[in-house]
Amino acid sequence: MHNFNEKVAIIIPIRMASTRLPGKFHADIEGKPMILHIIDRARETNLTNIFVACDHLDHFKLVEDYGAHAIMTDEAHQSGSDRVFEALELIDPEKQFEYVINLQGDIPFVDPKLIRSVILELYQDEKADISTMLAAFENLEDIKNPNFVKAIFNINHHAIYFSRLPIPLTMGTYNPEYYHHIGIYGYRRASLEKFISLPQSGLELAEKLEQLRAIENGMIIKVGITNEIPVSVDVPEDLGSARVFAKEFFKSS
Repeated sequence: MHNFNEKVAIIIPIRMASTRLPGKFHADIEGKPMILHIIDRARETNLTNIFVACDHLDHFKLVEDYGAHAIMTDEAHQSGSDRVFEALELIDPEKQFEYVINLQGDIPFVDPKLIRSVILELYQDEKADISTMLAAFENLEDIKNPNFVKAIFNINHHAIYFSRLPIPLTMGTYNPEYYHHIGIYGYRRASLEKFISLPQSGLELAEKLEQLRAIENGMIIKVGITNEIPVSVDVPEDLGSARVFAKEFFKSS
């Protein structure tokens, strides 16, 4: 594996007023707030430049007391990537970091290898502006769930579209593979700066998916394929599932 450590910052954007589950990053899972679990996963990548971009003093104190780096950012940001860029500018005005990982704070048991993979995908594709990860759906019923984002891509593994609806819609006998989007992004620094300078796009607002802003503006998103769909906490019922999973996770680790 390439040594990206000096070139890469992992930034975890969190906000207190999460739309579907406010305060979720404080939610207790096996005796520890969820945000601290994702910090643990980030540390297990062996990438050492890890920061949490917060918008609330309670989050800031929680992260700092855990021995991690918290950055206070504007609570008015419209997307996680906007928050990530503000944090990046604050921590690295000299622009030492060439790559940025936008790591979602609500996938507390994601495989650290998957986090590293998102940067490797970007590093290996010079045409790509952004990278992210997909996994084939295991449960066909999940394809219908709008909380699970689907994606399609071309022969170069460049994303064509992301949607909360099942894509592609099958009208014939062909049975396509459906891919679940995992919310981790890798950015070249210049690409992130370009992305956040763009106004929110129509498709982004329609689907509530910020990555569509990049596609509508001609930016290339490289998608890597993994076998893992990490447990994600988006709505209240997800917390119960995460707590059940955590018991097995820590038992086997």
